Amino acid sequence: MLRGLGITTLALLSLLAACGGGGDGSPTPSGSPGPTSVPTPTPSPAAPEVESGVAVLIALGDSGTYACCGTGLSAVQDLTTHVAEQLGRPVQLVSIQGAVSAQEFIAGAGGEPSLLAQGASAIKQYQTSGHPVAAVVLSVGAADIDQLRKDCGRICQPQALEELAVRYDEQLRVIYGRLNQAMTQAVPVLQANFFDAQACAGSVAAPAGFKLNAFNEKIAAEAADHDGFVVDVAGAITPGMCLEDGSLTAEGQQALGSTFRDAYASVPEIFRPTATP
Repeated sequence: MLRGLGITTLALLSLLAACGGGGDGSPTPSGSPGPTSVPTPTPSPAAPEVESGVAVLIALGDSGTYACCGTGLSAVQDLTTHVAEQLGRPVQLVSIQGAVSAQEFIAGAGGEPSLLAQGASAIKQYQTSGHPVAAVVLSVGAADIDQLRKDCGRICQPQALEELAVRYDEQLRVIYGRLNQAMTQAVPVLQANFFDAQACAGSVAAPAGFKLNAFNEKIAAEAADHDGFVVDVAGAITPGMCLEDGSLTAEGQQALGSTFRDAYASVPEIFRPTATP
């Protein structure tokens, strides 16, 4: 099992040009009005309700990511408390999560708004209604990487790894672009990189050629290009900090929480809301 904590698809945007014409495919004669079709606007998903006057911290992404690690507060719950203390104002955690692939995270599934659409809409709604967004903690791609590991078997072919890494890079560009477009004020997006919980626990060896760093490098590059901030989970969690089921020991939880707090400490003041509600 891969754990990915923390901001993340197939190239999903296509521009469709609609050309006018008659019912038989011929051009509509000049001066003759063709049939008019007015598309119905897609309503923006409603943001989860929050208490009056509070700032919010949005946990966006893979289901179960943020509460993966045993008892006590999850890393993001702990971060929310820490951010409230740093800002000197109430901060409410809002979770927008689901068990989805990276493509489903961006495009949605079953006719429902995607998690990315929900997250972008929430940012805009909170900021325009007087609820500063203190941070977005994004996690996406763990399901795809887990599937690659299973498909690899004992040996992971370089081509399969490279193809997924390139696609993941494209997905991150789409995600960062959509989130940044939704912001009316700067918001820090914290994206944790990946660590291999099974390898950490020593329970299952990774396939030969399976390199998580191929994806962590994409996270670092896209975060740098889009004013994001990397939470270096891979550097913080070392062998011996995981239990047999892949969850973290008390020492691992402490290291994880410290890594999230350190990442927030690196956020410049320009990204932080004012201390007074």
